Amino acid sequence: MKTFIVILIIIILIIVALYIFYLKVYLPKRGNLLIKKERIDKLTFNYIREYFKKEKMIDKNYVPVLIKMAQDNPYNVQKETDVEFYTLSFFHKEKQTVLTEKTLIVITKSIDSNLSDALNGKDLLIFENL
Repeated sequence: MKTFIVILIIIILIIVALYIFYLKVYLPKRGNLLIKKERIDKLTFNYIREYFKKEKMIDKNYVPVLIKMAQDNPYNVQKETDVEFYTLSFFHKEKQTVLTEKTLIVITKSIDSNLSDALNGKDLLIFENL
């Protein structure tokens, strides 16, 4: 009987360890598969405007944003050389959070000059009236 209880406890510990591994390691790496990605030659205001017309938000607390992605990013996307990564998403003004459900990662070789001037070295661009 004692052997059965010991074996049962070991099996339960193994199941718990695998579940923790699944939650901590596997799911975060897999999370970036759920995010849409698109590779384009040049990111323009027109492309951004069309994306946000297609992905409308009913909640007025969310505003469209463009975020230049850093090497460390919440989507676990590995950056490549010779391309820039930008995130098109919605930002909640009060909560100061980005909505992950309606997010597009844009991989581009360049951005147009108007967009570059608007960013002006910043990593976040908020579109109040788009």
